[in-house]
Amino acid sequence: MVTWAIPNLLILALIAIATGSPFALDLLHRHVHADWVSLSNVGQSYGAIGAVISATALVGVASSLVMQARQINIARLQGARETQIELMRIRMENPSLL
Repeated sequence: MVTWAIPNLLILALIAIATGSPFALDLLHRHVHADWVSLSNVGQSYGAIGAVISATALVGVASSLVMQARQINIARLQGARETQIELMRIRMENPSLL
């Protein structure tokens, strides 16, 4: 029960931050007359950076899947070769099996 407490608290904290952020922005606007257009441009630039990072992560996942497929193919071929070697060894040790 204790191991689930920290993740649950983090999730609740994130929900509280997400639901409370409009109110915090409203308070900020009342006390500080900020230029919302420039702040919006900054937010959009972070969105573009996030898209680039996500695309990079997607390429990384795709390349790891390709590498895993190659490794599986190599392991399959290696297993087949080991089986052939073992059969040849048995055949050489027992010529009567021909």
